[in-house]
Amino acid sequence: MDRFCTNWAPLEWRGAAAKDKAFRMAWTRSEEVDVLLERVESSGDDEARPLLERLAELTTPGTEAWGLANRELARLTLDKEPWRASVLAKRVVAYDSDDHLAWGVLALAQSLLGNYEFAAAAYQRARSLAPENPWYLHNLGHLLDALLDRPMQAIPLLRRALIRLPGDPHVLASLAHALARAGFTEEAREVMLPVMRKSALDEHHVLYRWLLEQSDRAVALHLERNGAAPGERRPRKSRRTRA
Repeated sequence: MDRFCTNWAPLEWRGAAAKDKAFRMAWTRSEEVDVLLERVESSGDDEARPLLERLAELTTPGTEAWGLANRELARLTLDKEPWRASVLAKRVVAYDSDDHLAWGVLALAQSLLGNYEFAAAAYQRARSLAPENPWYLHNLGHLLDALLDRPMQAIPLLRRALIRLPGDPHVLASLAHALARAGFTEEAREVMLPVMRKSALDEHHVLYRWLLEQSDRAVALHLERNGAAPGERRPRKSRRTRA
C-alpha cells in the first residue's frame, strides 16, 4: 500500500496554510485577551491576580493590555512584594514613559524599599504627567517632609492636595506635620482641629499631642528670648486711657 505523502502541497500553498493557522491562533488569543479584560474589570483584587498573570503572558510587550496587566500586578504586589512591584512598574515605563499610573506605583514601591530619592523622582515624573492628581501631591509632600527632611518643599504640595481633597484626614495630618516641622506650630494645630473633632485615629491623637508639645516649647522659647523665664508669662502692658 502506497504511503500518502503528508507534504504534498506546493511550497507556496504550505506557506499560505501556515499563515492561515497563525491567523487562527492570533484570533483565538485575541478572543481570550478580550475575555480576560472583561473578567479583570469585574473581579476583585484576589480574583484578578491570576487573570492578570495570564493576560501578561498572552499580550505583546508595549501594548495597552500588556501595560494594564503589568501595572495592575505591580499594584497588587506592593504591600508584600515591593521589589517585584518595582520591577513590573519599570517594565511598563520602559515601553511607555507617559504612563503616570505606572510611575505612581513605581514611586510607592521605591518608598517602601527605602529608596526615597528615587521615589521622589518617580513621583515628580507622575506629577508632571498628572499634575492635578491629589495622591501624587500628598505622597510626594509626605515623602519630602517625613523622609527627606524638606518640610518647606512639602507644604505647597500638601496645600494643593488639600484643595483637591478637602477635609481628608490623611492630607490634613500630613500638612500639619510639615507645618510643625517648618516652625508653624500654631497653624499646624489649627489644621489638625477638624480631624480631632471627628473620629480621629490613634495616629492622629499621637500627632496632636506632639503638636501640643511643640507649641509649648515654642511658647517657652519665645518667652525666654524676650526676657521671661520658662513657664512665666510676661505681664501685658495696660493701655492708657485719655482723660
